[in-house]
Amino acid sequence: AVVSTQSTGIMGQNEIKFQGKTYDATNVEEKYLQKTAKVVGIIEKVHPRKAMGYGKVYNKNYALFSPLDNRVPRMLIPLNEFPKGFAERPNDFADNLMIGLVKRWELNGKFAMGSLLKSIGGDKDDLVVAATEGILTENDLDDSPFPDDIDAEIPDFEIKPEDVAKRQEFDFRKKCVFTIDPATARDLDDACSVEEVGDGIYEIGVHIADVSHFVYPGTTVDDIARER
Repeated sequence: AVVSTQSTGIMGQNEIKFQGKTYDATNVEEKYLQKTAKVVGIIEKVHPRKAMGYGKVYNKNYALFSPLDNRVPRMLIPLNEFPKGFAERPNDFADNLMIGLVKRWELNGKFAMGSLLKSIGGDKDDLVVAATEGILTENDLDDSPFPDDIDAEIPDFEIKPEDVAKRQEFDFRKKCVFTIDPATARDLDDACSVEEVGDGIYEIGVHIADVSHFVYPGTTVDDIARER
C-alpha cells in the first residue's frame, strides 16, 4: 500500500482540549507528536482473498461462510450460489468443503460480503483430494495441464559423459540405490540409498531427480514454470 504520513498536530488535530483548557496542537515538541497516516492507494493485493471453509444457512437469502483460516473473516454469501438443495437440506452439506471469496466489507457490517467460487466436496473417501484442491485454489496455485505443444520442446534425455563428470562426487551408480515408487509409477524421480560407514553406522540418502537440468532458459516450459 502507498501511505501518506502526517506529522503535524496530535492525531491530525490543530488543537486539543484537556481539563477544560485548549492547547495549540501544532506547537508541540516532536517527541509528543502522534504521527498519523492514510492509505492513498493499493500497489499489489498480496492475499488472494480466497479461503476454504464451510457454509450454513444464515437467513432466507444468505448463508454464513466460515473460513478454516482465521485470518479471513466470515462472510455472507447468497444462497443461490450454493449447490442445489443446500438451503433445504443443509445437513447434507455439513462436511462439504467450499471455496469462498471476500468481495467487500461494509464499514458497519458484522460480516464481510462474499461469493462462492466452488464446492469441492469432502466425503471421507475424497477428503484429501478435496482439501488439496482447496489449498491450491485459495493460494492461486495453477495445477492445470500443460499445453499439448509443450512436448515438442522436451529435449533428448541422454545423460552425456560430461554431465557425469561434473557430478563425479555424487556418482551413486555403484551404490545401493532403490526407488520408492509403486510398480505402476510412470516417473521414477526419487530414490533412497543405504551405505554402511563403519562402527555399525549407516548413512541413509534421499535422492531427487534434477529435472531442471532438462529445462532450458527461454523455452515454453521455463516460461510457464516461472509463472506458476
